[in-house]
Amino acid sequence: MEIECKGQRRGHARVAKRAVSVVTSLMGREPRYCRTMRSRDDDSTMRSPRPEDSAASPLPLHLLADELRSIANEELHWGHPDDYARRRCERLIRIAAETASLGDERVADTIEDQYRGDLLHLTPYSGGDAAIFDDAGRVLLIRRKDSGLWAMPGGVFEIGETPAEATRREVREETGLHVEVLALSGVYDSRYCGTRSAYHLYHFVFLCRQIDPDATPTVSNETTGVGWFSLDALPELHAGHEKRLRDAILRLQGKLIEAIFDRVT
Repeated sequence: MEIECKGQRRGHARVAKRAVSVVTSLMGREPRYCRTMRSRDDDSTMRSPRPEDSAASPLPLHLLADELRSIANEELHWGHPDDYARRRCERLIRIAAETASLGDERVADTIEDQYRGDLLHLTPYSGGDAAIFDDAGRVLLIRRKDSGLWAMPGGVFEIGETPAEATRREVREETGLHVEVLALSGVYDSRYCGTRSAYHLYHFVFLCRQIDPDATPTVSNETTGVGWFSLDALPELHAGHEKRLRDAILRLQGKLIEAIFDRVT
């Protein structure tokens, strides 16, 4: 019993240290996203990745709030907290909601309800984008309903799908087309590729080709437009898609050989 209690205390201490790190960032004492945290298995410290192209940018409030929420959720789900620790985690969720509301149209109560409705959300959401090119070198884009801007077809993965299967399904749902997934272009952390989202995301981008070249893409209930675009006359793209599409084009042209990912620096 004593060993178990000591282990629980060490677990609670790790949670507290991680929370303090995030709150420190919120207070502006550590404006860059570079926190020290401890591993789950030992007492060694490690530094979070800091890609060079975004090292000088402070992490947006909603992402710091999302991290606070995930810290609390992880402890509630895996940490077997006592009553005291549970109350602190519940308070962390509330603080996260209040923080997120500072940069959101929703009020804190609405955000907190959403947080509590998804207590098993412990890791970043994953989704796929399809970079679909035709024989003329054009790319297929859809116009999103939420922003009115253009983007690669894609969406969030579902349980029971591989990333490639999910991306192919999203293309079918958004454009009516059946595609073949050819290669992985890259995996992107939403914090470093220009995405604007209330949640931490991982974007998988796949090079694809249309199976039936004579099939015509159609507008779906998720889009307001769809069409083929010349690479030298692209429309304004939804946040985050410019970098991901640019890399996919370079991969198509053979100027990038390996899949892109955010390297640890």
